[in-house]
Amino acid sequence: MTTITYSWTEPNGTQHPGSTVDLKDTGSDPAFPIVILLHGLGGPADEMVKHMASPGVPNVPGNNFNLTEPVPSGVVDRDWHVYPNVGIWGFWFDSTIAVEGWEPYLNRNRYPTINYGQVDAAGLLARPIAQLDGLVQAVLARTNKRLVFVCHSRGGLLLRAFLQRNRSNVAVLPRIAGAITLHSPHQGSSVADLATTIHARISLVLSQGVAWFLAEPLRLLDTQVSSPGTQEMRTNSTFLADLRSRETTPLPVSIPIHTWGGTSSRLTRVRAWWFHSVSAMAQWHWPPFHWMTWPGPIAAWGPLGPVGILSVLDDIPWLTNLVPEARMGVGDTLVTDARSHLPFEASHRTNSLNHAEALWSDTLKGQVLSVLRNLR
Repeated sequence: MTTITYSWTEPNGTQHPGSTVDLKDTGSDPAFPIVILLHGLGGPADEMVKHMASPGVPNVPGNNFNLTEPVPSGVVDRDWHVYPNVGIWGFWFDSTIAVEGWEPYLNRNRYPTINYGQVDAAGLLARPIAQLDGLVQAVLARTNKRLVFVCHSRGGLLLRAFLQRNRSNVAVLPRIAGAITLHSPHQGSSVADLATTIHARISLVLSQGVAWFLAEPLRLLDTQVSSPGTQEMRTNSTFLADLRSRETTPLPVSIPIHTWGGTSSRLTRVRAWWFHSVSAMAQWHWPPFHWMTWPGPIAAWGPLGPVGILSVLDDIPWLTNLVPEARMGVGDTLVTDARSHLPFEASHRTNSLNHAEALWSDTLKGQVLSVLRNLR
């Protein structure tokens, strides 16, 4: 591992002369370019390394809900008890599986990597753009390798703004072999458009009381849509309009940008376990009540409407009506597949993945690796 020291200057003139970043190059292939990883809005510095925990699984980094797990069926014996019981015994939702983040995956495939933890991760992009510029200049001065960017979510917007900042810099642009953006809101997001409305609705639902496995995903979504950086991702934001205007003039050097989008808004599946009628019937046994449960609907009616097997978020009618990003087959909870496109993209692929799954999906990683092999 090599530590690179770099300097950068904020838009207001404030200088930062002693910043450092680690280049993980041990065991890397000399022929492979350096991959710079750019995380999304509000992400922690190591989001592209070991990623965030799944929504609903707090403090368990490195785990994701197993959305392919078979839905449980049949009666479960809960043993004998001294008193009867009826109604709901408890809830089931998808168990978790261990997953691998982008940096260890790329290192394992012999790519040298730099993980850039953005300043103002939930703020505006002005300072991260300046910081990334200083970082890239220092990296290029230390090596003769070319660079490739792998960007998740807002990281794709950061990349585009960085390229426009350097559109006349012939010392930088030829050293960039290409870029990959994963579920980036290139054309904005209606989640950002309706941030105020969504925040108000989520606050209302949480104030009325909601099961913990629903509360955590809703709080995560609320954090995303209420941050200052959300304003730049509005479909009509001046930031995106200015970016699109500058991009109408092609860069002097062709840099292929490959894009990916997602169409699954499913975060986890939830089902209630109900007591079987036998659980309330006394028998010639001590204890006399034999608790038996079976999986069934959560309720005939719930606070969000009629529900059966609830798949968060794709079965919440009021939310999918407000934002297509939360609709199955259309978006990934935060970005629609349609808005993850670029008019000048080199290629585009769509997977049935939610926004967070783009941080660890094995299917997606295989697709990206096949593109990386051609970027030298």
